[in-house]
Amino acid sequence: MCIRDSLSDLVPLARGLSQTPSLKQLSLSLAYCTEIWDLAVLANGLSPGLCVLFIDMRGCRQISSLEPLAQRLQLLGSLESLELCFAQCEQLSDVNGLGRCLPKLQALRKFALDLSECDRICSALHLAQGLGELAELEDLCLNLNNCEHLGDVAALGRCLRKMKALRNLKVDIDGCDLPFEEEKLFAEQLTSVFQSRCCLLYTSPSPRDS
Repeated sequence: MCIRDSLSDLVPLARGLSQTPSLKQLSLSLAYCTEIWDLAVLANGLSPGLCVLFIDMRGCRQISSLEPLAQRLQLLGSLESLELCFAQCEQLSDVNGLGRCLPKLQALRKFALDLSECDRICSALHLAQGLGELAELEDLCLNLNNCEHLGDVAALGRCLRKMKALRNLKVDIDGCDLPFEEEKLFAEQLTSVFQSRCCLLYTSPSPRDS
């Protein structure tokens, strides 16, 4: 389902989704719907039986928190594939709820999260801790490109070591203003853990002098 206008009222859409409880796969694009600010209505329409979910809300510049979506996602225990795009959401600062809900999604095999150019996000700690609990995850893509104030990236590297089933990993932290030592430690953590059992694509900032 693709929507490309100034949509602000998600009630009809959420009502329609809630009336299809047998729905197993959902691809929803609300990109650049700049009037959307509250995810709670949309989230409440998501069927608990979903196995595959893709949501593209890039450029929805009034969204500040993923907490309402995370509260619903933790009830979707059948999810095997989850792809979320919130790139260019310039007000987004709180992704902690998403990190807290991930341990409830033990059926997940694929997870992709695009937070590129969300420069108000300051911490990856809760996200990292949640990812570390996904023991069966096989495919992970994290786009943190140009999250200029992002911290706790080393914690992300440490938690990824718990993911023994991981086979494909893509991480992009290009444009993050990381201290050189933290950037170096993160790269070492990834390569040391995954080089023997994972296809790794890692995009980092250009090398800098320490």
